[in-house]
Amino acid sequence: SWLGPKYKNMGWFELEEYAPEEPATATPEEVEWETAKNLLKESDWTMLSDVLIKTQKRKEYEEYRKKLRDIRKQSGFPHDIKWPLKPK
Repeated sequence: SWLGPKYKNMGWFELEEYAPEEPATATPEEVEWETAKNLLKESDWTMLSDVLIKTQKRKEYEEYRKKLRDIRKQSGFPHDIKWPLKPK
């Protein structure tokens, strides 16, 4: 046992062949899309009907969120992204 002879017959067993696989490395596309999805999640609250937010501000957030959803359509994606500015 890798624990040493002192632990040999104590009911321990090794699961080396069952070790989880290393996670696959994410592609740049996946990383940037995940970033966009996180930004969308952060602004989800602005789209709830019971949130008191001015109509103009809601429209600004709708445009911001649309640009985030369309981020993969940019010609420079994923290496040259023009991130939309979050409404203030």
